[in-house]
Amino acid sequence: MSSGEIKKGRIEGRKINWIADVNPGFTPDYSNIVRDTAGYFWIIARESQLGVSYRSRNPNDIKLWEPQDICMPIEGRHALDAAALDDKKLYVVSTLTTGGKIYGNLYNGHDWSSEAVLICDKATTVAGDDRRASIEFDPTQKRLHLVYLDSRGKLRYRSLDTPYRQENWQPKLSTDGLELADNVFTSAISVDKSVIPYDLMITYGIQKHLGRDKRRRTGELFARRFDGQKWQGGAVLMSQPGTIYNWYPNVNQDISNGLCVMYSRSVDRTNIGIPLAIMVSVCRPK
Repeated sequence: MSSGEIKKGRIEGRKINWIADVNPGFTPDYSNIVRDTAGYFWIIARESQLGVSYRSRNPNDIKLWEPQDICMPIEGRHALDAAALDDKKLYVVSTLTTGGKIYGNLYNGHDWSSEAVLICDKATTVAGDDRRASIEFDPTQKRLHLVYLDSRGKLRYRSLDTPYRQENWQPKLSTDGLELADNVFTSAISVDKSVIPYDLMITYGIQKHLGRDKRRRTGELFARRFDGQKWQGGAVLMSQPGTIYNWYPNVNQDISNGLCVMYSRSVDRTNIGIPLAIMVSVCRPK
Protein backbone atom coordinates (compact mmCIF):
# COMPACT_ATOMS: atom_id res chain seq x y z
CA MET A 1 0.00 0.00 0.00
CA SER A 2 1.39 3.39 -0.98
CA SER A 3 0.33 6.72 0.44
CA GLY A 4 0.44 10.25 -0.88
CA GLU A 5 2.48 13.07 0.61
CA ILE A 6 2.22 16.79 0.02
CA LYS A 7 5.12 18.84 1.29
CA LYS A 8 5.77 22.53 1.74
CA GLY A 9 9.35 23.73 1.86
CA ARG A 10 11.67 26.66 1.44
CA ILE A 11 14.72 26.57 -0.82
CA GLU A 12 17.70 27.80 1.17
CA GLY A 13 20.86 27.77 -0.92
CA ARG A 14 21.43 24.18 -2.03
CA LYS A 15 18.98 22.69 0.50
CA ILE A 16 15.22 22.54 0.98
CA ASN A 17 13.96 23.26 4.48
CA TRP A 18 10.75 21.23 4.78
CA ILE A 19 8.22 23.01 6.99
CA ALA A 20 5.12 20.86 6.36
CA ASP A 21 4.58 17.22 5.40
CA VAL A 22 0.97 16.10 5.01
CA ASN A 23 -0.71 12.82 4.15
CA PRO A 24 -3.80 14.16 2.33
CA GLY A 25 -5.70 10.87 2.42
CA PHE A 26 -5.26 10.13 -1.29
CA THR A 27 -2.36 9.06 -3.51
CA PRO A 28 -1.76 11.37 -6.48
CA ASP A 29 -0.75 9.55 -9.68
CA TYR A 30 1.06 11.50 -12.42
CA SER A 31 -0.02 14.67 -10.61
CA ASN A 32 0.27 18.44 -10.99
CA ILE A 33 -0.18 21.09 -8.32
CA VAL A 34 -1.43 24.62 -9.02
CA ARG A 35 -2.73 27.47 -6.87
CA ASP A 36 -5.74 29.46 -8.05
CA THR A 37 -6.24 33.22 -7.74
CA ALA A 38 -8.07 32.78 -4.40
CA GLY A 39 -5.07 30.94 -2.94
CA TYR A 40 -6.52 27.42 -3.00
CA PHE A 41 -4.16 24.61 -3.96
CA TRP A 42 -5.29 22.04 -6.51
CA ILE A 43 -3.90 18.58 -7.15
CA ILE A 44 -4.66 17.36 -10.67
CA ALA A 45 -4.06 13.63 -11.13
CA ARG A 46 -5.33 10.49 -12.82
CA GLU A 47 -7.28 7.73 -11.14
CA SER A 48 -9.41 4.84 -12.43
CA GLN A 49 -8.83 5.93 -16.05
CA LEU A 50 -10.14 9.47 -15.40
CA GLY A 51 -8.64 12.86 -14.69
CA VAL A 52 -9.42 13.93 -11.10
CA SER A 53 -8.90 17.00 -8.95
CA TYR A 54 -8.56 17.72 -5.24
CA ARG A 55 -8.83 21.25 -3.83
CA SER A 56 -7.41 22.35 -0.50
CA ARG A 57 -10.12 23.12 2.03
CA ASN A 58 -8.59 26.47 2.93
CA PRO A 59 -6.55 29.02 0.97
CA ASN A 60 -2.75 28.82 1.25
CA ASP A 61 -2.97 25.66 3.34
CA ILE A 62 -2.21 22.01 2.51
CA LYS A 63 -3.44 20.30 5.69
CA LEU A 64 -7.03 19.51 4.68
CA TRP A 65 -8.46 18.61 1.27
CA GLU A 66 -11.92 18.51 -0.29
CA PRO A 67 -13.24 15.22 -1.73
CA GLN A 68 -12.24 14.15 -5.21
CA ASP A 69 -13.89 15.69 -8.25
CA ILE A 70 -13.66 14.64 -11.91
CA CYS A 71 -11.85 17.19 -14.03
CA MET A 72 -11.41 15.11 -17.21
CA PRO A 73 -14.48 12.91 -17.84
CA ILE A 74 -12.89 10.85 -20.64
CA GLU A 75 -11.65 7.34 -19.89
CA GLY A 76 -8.10 6.47 -20.89
CA ARG A 77 -4.40 6.70 -20.05
CA HIS A 78 -4.11 10.35 -19.03
CA ALA A 79 -1.02 12.56 -19.09
CA LEU A 80 -2.33 15.81 -17.59
CA ASP A 81 -1.17 19.40 -17.31
CA ALA A 82 -3.01 22.22 -15.51
CA ALA A 83 -2.95 26.00 -15.27
CA ALA A 84 -4.70 28.53 -13.03
CA LEU A 85 -6.64 31.18 -14.95
CA ASP A 86 -8.26 34.38 -13.64
CA ASP A 87 -11.15 34.59 -11.16
CA LYS A 88 -10.56 31.17 -9.56
CA LYS A 89 -10.83 29.38 -12.90
CA LEU A 90 -8.60 26.48 -13.99
CA TYR A 91 -7.91 24.68 -17.22
CA VAL A 92 -6.59 21.17 -17.73
CA VAL A 93 -5.33 19.41 -20.84
CA SER A 94 -4.66 15.72 -21.20
CA THR A 95 -2.95 13.56 -23.78
CA LEU A 96 -4.84 10.26 -23.91
CA THR A 97 -2.64 7.66 -25.50
CA THR A 98 -5.48 5.11 -25.47
CA GLY A 99 -7.15 6.93 -28.35
CA GLY A 100 -4.42 9.23 -29.56
CA LYS A 101 -6.30 12.42 -28.65
CA ILE A 102 -5.75 15.60 -26.64
CA TYR A 103 -8.63 17.03 -24.62
CA GLY A 104 -9.15 20.18 -22.57
CA ASN A 105 -11.58 21.09 -19.80
CA LEU A 106 -12.51 24.25 -17.89
CA TYR A 107 -13.25 24.84 -14.20
CA ASN A 108 -15.40 28.00 -14.28
CA GLY A 109 -14.78 28.97 -10.67
CA HIS A 110 -17.59 26.73 -9.39
CA ASP A 111 -17.71 23.48 -11.38
CA TRP A 112 -15.81 21.45 -13.95
CA SER A 113 -17.52 21.16 -17.32
CA SER A 114 -19.21 17.79 -17.77
CA GLU A 115 -17.98 17.60 -21.39
CA ALA A 116 -14.33 17.86 -22.39
CA VAL A 117 -13.21 19.68 -25.55
CA LEU A 118 -11.37 17.73 -28.25
CA ILE A 119 -8.26 19.75 -29.16
CA CYS A 120 -6.32 17.26 -31.30
CA ASP A 121 -7.43 13.90 -32.71
CA LYS A 122 -4.03 12.87 -34.08
CA ALA A 123 -1.84 12.50 -30.99
CA THR A 124 0.46 9.70 -29.83
CA THR A 125 -0.92 6.26 -28.95
CA VAL A 126 2.29 5.14 -27.18
CA ALA A 127 1.80 4.75 -23.41
CA GLY A 128 4.52 6.59 -21.50
CA ASP A 129 5.44 8.69 -24.54
CA ASP A 130 7.19 12.04 -24.13
CA ARG A 131 4.98 13.66 -26.81
CA ARG A 132 2.63 15.47 -24.45
CA ALA A 133 0.86 18.82 -24.10
CA SER A 134 1.99 21.77 -21.97
CA ILE A 135 0.07 24.93 -20.95
CA GLU A 136 0.78 28.30 -19.30
CA PHE A 137 -1.51 31.28 -18.61
CA ASP A 138 -0.81 34.98 -19.22
CA PRO A 139 -3.06 37.08 -16.91
CA THR A 140 -2.06 40.31 -18.69
CA GLN A 141 -3.92 39.09 -21.78
CA LYS A 142 -6.22 36.55 -20.12
CA ARG A 143 -4.77 34.07 -22.60
CA LEU A 144 -3.91 30.40 -22.17
CA HIS A 145 -0.98 29.16 -24.25
CA LEU A 146 -0.76 25.52 -25.37
CA VAL A 147 2.07 23.65 -27.09
CA TYR A 148 1.65 20.02 -28.09
CA LEU A 149 2.89 17.34 -30.45
CA ASP A 150 0.84 15.48 -33.01
CA SER A 151 1.46 11.87 -33.97
CA ARG A 152 3.69 12.94 -36.88
CA GLY A 153 6.14 14.72 -34.59
CA LYS A 154 5.01 18.24 -35.49
CA LEU A 155 5.25 20.81 -32.70
CA ARG A 156 2.05 22.88 -32.69
CA TYR A 157 0.67 25.91 -30.85
CA ARG A 158 -2.78 27.17 -29.91
CA SER A 159 -4.12 29.90 -27.61
CA LEU A 160 -7.39 30.23 -25.70
CA ASP A 161 -8.88 33.60 -24.72
CA THR A 162 -11.60 34.46 -22.21
CA PRO A 163 -14.31 33.23 -21.67
CA TYR A 164 -12.34 30.02 -22.47
CA ARG A 165 -15.02 28.23 -24.47
CA GLN A 166 -14.44 25.82 -27.33
CA GLU A 167 -15.05 28.55 -29.92
CA ASN A 168 -12.39 30.79 -28.32
CA TRP A 169 -9.46 28.59 -29.38
CA GLN A 170 -7.08 29.97 -32.03
CA PRO A 171 -6.47 28.54 -34.55
CA LYS A 172 -10.01 27.17 -34.67
CA LEU A 173 -10.28 23.54 -33.56
CA SER A 174 -11.60 22.62 -36.99
CA THR A 175 -8.06 23.26 -38.31
CA ASP A 176 -4.59 22.13 -37.23
CA GLY A 177 -2.66 24.12 -34.67
CA LEU A 178 0.08 26.47 -35.83
CA GLU A 179 3.11 24.37 -36.83
CA LEU A 180 6.36 25.47 -35.17
CA ALA A 181 8.80 22.62 -35.89
CA ASP A 182 9.04 19.12 -37.32
CA ASN A 183 10.65 15.86 -36.14
CA VAL A 184 10.04 16.84 -32.50
CA PHE A 185 9.66 14.29 -29.67
CA THR A 186 9.19 16.45 -26.57
CA SER A 187 8.20 19.99 -25.58
CA ALA A 188 7.60 22.24 -22.58
CA ILE A 189 6.58 25.87 -22.19
CA SER A 190 7.78 28.70 -19.94
CA VAL A 191 6.77 32.37 -19.72
CA ASP A 192 8.74 35.59 -19.25
CA LYS A 193 6.84 37.63 -16.67
CA SER A 194 9.19 40.61 -17.00
CA VAL A 195 7.46 41.75 -20.21
CA ILE A 196 3.81 42.54 -21.00
CA PRO A 197 2.28 40.60 -22.61
CA TYR A 198 4.35 37.64 -21.49
CA ASP A 199 6.92 36.27 -23.90
CA LEU A 200 6.98 32.51 -24.30
CA MET A 201 10.02 30.24 -24.16
CA ILE A 202 9.49 26.83 -25.71
CA THR A 203 11.85 23.97 -24.92
CA TYR A 204 11.69 21.17 -27.47
CA GLY A 205 13.64 18.14 -28.62
CA ILE A 206 14.65 17.27 -32.18
CA GLN A 207 14.55 13.49 -32.50
CA LYS A 208 17.87 11.78 -33.28
CA HIS A 209 17.16 8.25 -32.02
CA LEU A 210 14.19 5.87 -31.98
CA GLY A 211 14.57 2.58 -30.12
CA ARG A 212 12.71 -0.69 -30.53
CA ASP A 213 10.57 0.44 -27.62
CA LYS A 214 8.58 3.32 -29.15
CA ARG A 215 8.84 5.23 -25.87
CA ARG A 216 12.59 5.49 -26.39
CA ARG A 217 12.63 8.69 -28.44
CA THR A 218 15.65 10.86 -27.68
CA GLY A 219 17.61 13.66 -29.31
CA GLU A 220 18.94 17.17 -28.85
CA LEU A 221 17.11 19.72 -26.68
CA PHE A 222 16.67 23.35 -27.75
CA ALA A 223 14.97 26.46 -26.39
CA ARG A 224 13.63 29.38 -28.39
CA ARG A 225 11.50 32.46 -27.78
CA PHE A 226 8.04 32.63 -29.32
CA ASP A 227 5.68 35.63 -29.37
CA GLY A 228 2.48 33.71 -30.08
CA GLN A 229 2.79 34.15 -33.83
CA LYS A 230 6.40 33.48 -34.82
CA TRP A 231 9.79 32.51 -33.44
CA GLN A 232 11.99 35.25 -32.01
CA GLY A 233 15.78 34.93 -32.35
CA GLY A 234 17.63 31.68 -32.85
CA ALA A 235 17.34 28.35 -31.09
CA VAL A 236 19.69 27.72 -28.15
CA LEU A 237 21.10 24.21 -27.65
CA MET A 238 20.25 23.17 -24.07
CA SER A 239 21.48 19.57 -24.03
CA GLN A 240 25.16 18.71 -23.81
CA PRO A 241 26.81 19.27 -27.22
CA GLY A 242 27.45 16.07 -29.14
CA THR A 243 24.86 13.99 -27.25
CA ILE A 244 21.65 12.59 -28.74
CA TYR A 245 20.21 10.44 -25.93
CA ASN A 246 18.43 13.28 -24.09
CA TRP A 247 14.75 13.25 -23.09
CA TYR A 248 12.01 14.18 -20.58
CA PRO A 249 12.94 17.85 -19.97
CA ASN A 250 11.43 19.81 -17.07
CA VAL A 251 11.57 23.60 -17.06
CA ASN A 252 10.98 26.49 -14.66
CA GLN A 253 7.74 28.38 -15.19
CA ASP A 254 9.09 31.96 -15.15
CA ILE A 255 12.26 32.73 -17.13
CA SER A 256 12.55 36.39 -16.08
CA ASN A 257 15.92 35.51 -14.49
CA GLY A 258 16.85 32.72 -16.90
CA LEU A 259 15.78 29.30 -18.11
CA CYS A 260 16.72 26.12 -16.24
CA VAL A 261 16.17 22.76 -17.94
CA MET A 262 16.48 19.52 -15.98
CA TYR A 263 16.44 16.45 -18.19
CA SER A 264 17.44 12.80 -18.44
CA ARG A 265 20.40 11.63 -20.49
CA SER A 266 20.90 7.97 -21.29
CA VAL A 267 24.50 6.88 -20.73
CA ASP A 268 24.27 3.42 -22.31
CA ARG A 269 23.07 3.48 -25.91
CA THR A 270 22.41 -0.28 -25.81
CA ASN A 271 19.89 0.25 -22.99
CA ILE A 272 18.40 3.73 -23.31
CA GLY A 273 16.20 3.44 -20.21
CA ILE A 274 18.78 2.38 -17.61
CA PRO A 275 20.97 3.88 -16.29
CA LEU A 276 20.09 7.56 -16.63
CA ALA A 277 22.09 10.67 -15.82
CA ILE A 278 20.14 13.65 -14.47
CA MET A 279 21.36 16.75 -16.24
CA VAL A 280 20.80 20.47 -15.62
CA SER A 281 21.35 23.21 -18.18
CA VAL A 282 20.78 26.95 -17.69
CA CYS A 283 20.82 29.96 -19.98
CA ARG A 284 19.72 33.59 -20.03
CA PRO A 285 17.90 33.74 -23.38
CA LYS A 286 17.75 37.02 -25.26
